Amino acid sequence: MRNANWIRSALERFEAPLTRYAFGITGDLERARDVVQDTFLRLCSESPERLDGRVAPWLFKVCRAEFLVLARQAGSLRER
Repeated sequence: MRNANWIRSALERFEAPLTRYAFGITGDLERARDVVQDTFLRLCSESPERLDGRVAPWLFKVCRAEFLVLARQAGSLRER
């Protein structure tokens, strides 16, 4: 896998804070974990060079966007 160390490092550093953030907007731990998983899947298609110095803001922005996608698909756009 390309950039495996970079992704692993981001996962170790940001998984817990992203899960707390996602739980805050979803109100459901399992849904929050799904959103975070989708966020890291999207990170797998990014390059370290493109996100140099901006990984954290990118992850939180994508996490919120993933929540909105799931909420629209479920027909319940309920934010906290």
